[in-house]
Amino acid sequence: MSPAVRIRLPLTALLSLPLAFALAACTPSASPAPGGTATPGATQAAAVACTTSGSDASVAIADFSYTPAQAAVSVGQAVQWTNDGQAAHTVTFEDGPDCGSVSSGGTVSASFGVAGTYDYVCTFHSNMRGTVQVNP
Repeated sequence: MSPAVRIRLPLTALLSLPLAFALAACTPSASPAPGGTATPGATQAAAVACTTSGSDASVAIADFSYTPAQAAVSVGQAVQWTNDGQAAHTVTFEDGPDCGSVSSGGTVSASFGVAGTYDYVCTFHSNMRGTVQVNP
């Protein structure tokens, strides 16, 4: 009979495996949207740039809502959010950048480089949601 073969792996290798699988599972992927435009996903972080100025469309933040809930711009244009309420809010894109906290009276803008639909949320108040439709 042959002796049992014991395989020893370094502890770091064993601990790295779950992390590798978790990261692989979380990698976003892009898929074509109706009409052939890019859908945010893997490219959204590069397609949306948070800025301090720019206003081709405006969204008011008040009474724990975004008004209008859907803004529309063309590629290369920007949306500006103005906080008209008392509470701080965020403009955080799903699978994309977080433009940060917007205090009362403050503004934040985002410019868009790829056509598609971009959903965003306030991370402080998850019931606050909006969409930016970027047309070619």
